[in-house]
Amino acid sequence: MLQWSRIKEDLYNGIVLLQKGMLTTAVYSSQEADRLKFQYRLQAADRQLAEAYCVFGKYGLMKLESGHPDFMKDKEGLQLIQEIDAKRSERDMLLAKREAFDREEKQGEP
Repeated sequence: MLQWSRIKEDLYNGIVLLQKGMLTTAVYSSQEADRLKFQYRLQAADRQLAEAYCVFGKYGLMKLESGHPDFMKDKEGLQLIQEIDAKRSERDMLLAKREAFDREEKQGEP
């Protein structure tokens, strides 16, 4: 009888450990998936910002070649600058969220 109760206790402890391990793995996997999604969003924001700078640079070169040195004051130039500022602030917001996520994760580690 002593053996049977020991086997039941060991089996119960094994199941508890397995459930705990599965839960830990699920949480870790979820965090990694969130981190990857966030990294992709950040890379997309970086690409969009680089493209906006490129468009602004080409626009500026065309205006300088045509003899308009104050292209940053016309309507199109201001729109491009506003677009760059919006994309830069979006990227900065994503970076701040990632840093907060990393800090939160480090505080949660044992």
